[in-house]
Amino acid sequence: MPSGDLVTYCRNSILSLSRFIAGKNGSELSLAGFDVMALANNHILDAGYEGLADTMKLLRSQGISTVGAGSSLSEARAATIIQRAGAKIGFLSFASVFPTGCEARAAVPRLAACLED
Repeated sequence: MPSGDLVTYCRNSILSLSRFIAGKNGSELSLAGFDVMALANNHILDAGYEGLADTMKLLRSQGISTVGAGSSLSEARAATIIQRAGAKIGFLSFASVFPTGCEARAAVPRLAACLED
């Protein structure tokens, strides 16, 4: 598994289906050393909004920061900032390919999308 001062990963549908298998899938990601998980991808809503919420809860319960999806547009677009060895590192995650309707809105949980305003 990856190692280092800071470990990141982009996760998709397998983890978002965690609610269907009682949270066992992904329950030990913190043991693998992950610090940040990027969630903006074309499969994050395969298990619907509940799957997204369960995924974020599962990761955060392990101390893993999430980026690229959220319960609102502002949360989905928010940066995650991690400080290591005196340096601050910012993370953003946006999807450019996704099913229509998966993009976050003001108060709708979804992913951060690369869209023209």
